[in-house]
Amino acid sequence: MRCQYNIQTLVSHPSSRSRFAYSRKTSNCLNRSNLTIILCKPIEKRQTPVIRPLHFCLINARSVNNKTLVIKDFVAEHGINLLVVTETWLQSEIDNGFIICELCPTGYSFHHVSRSGAAPGGGVGLLFLSSFNIKPQSCRKFISFEYIELLLTMVGKTLRIVIVYCPPLSTTNGLTPIIFFDEFSTLLEQYVTFPGSLLIVGDFNFHVDTCDSEYVTAFLQLLDVVNLNQHTKGSTHKDGHTLDLIITDKI
Repeated sequence: MRCQYNIQTLVSHPSSRSRFAYSRKTSNCLNRSNLTIILCKPIEKRQTPVIRPLHFCLINARSVNNKTLVIKDFVAEHGINLLVVTETWLQSEIDNGFIICELCPTGYSFHHVSRSGAAPGGGVGLLFLSSFNIKPQSCRKFISFEYIELLLTMVGKTLRIVIVYCPPLSTTNGLTPIIFFDEFSTLLEQYVTFPGSLLIVGDFNFHVDTCDSEYVTAFLQLLDVVNLNQHTKGSTHKDGHTLDLIITDKI
């Protein structure tokens, strides 16, 4: 049985303004004037963070008080991002603001710890780009070495920087290798469970190039126990010994 449907035909009468567009029909009888342009927001591409290497340097200043301009020019000329300084000889009893201001190139900051008490010398610090997210951490007190601890956060990663200065052990100051090993191992133990990477740098006054020294052997064994590597090769002292060390996690 055939069904008949009465379907009404509607005829569109385009305005004069759209006649030109209406007349441009394709062979399939498409009226392009009926198309509407929809503006879409461009898709934002996620940019992968660019990780650039840091320019790092370690110096034993033996007083920054008379070397501020030399250090400032060195940092600016070589594009140093992080400059570790041992033996700053800055005193805790006086205002070091002028010295620090003269030490820092434009766009740099300086965190430091002075030697406490009346004894001259010592002191450690970090000169760094002010744009870096670096925060000083609370530190314990030890008698055999001085140190400062800072946390650098960059691209979602953290680097714990520990700067150490260990004065020469002698009967004059009453410091012995046993005291140092006991205190330094106590410091290292707290970093075993800390997240992020670890960088320990400074002047340890241990001739690690002297392989037949029982104290050097004990020091390197201590680093190995807590899964740390010592990277400095060659002499860092005028007398030809390796005193200034760069220590990191084993990879």
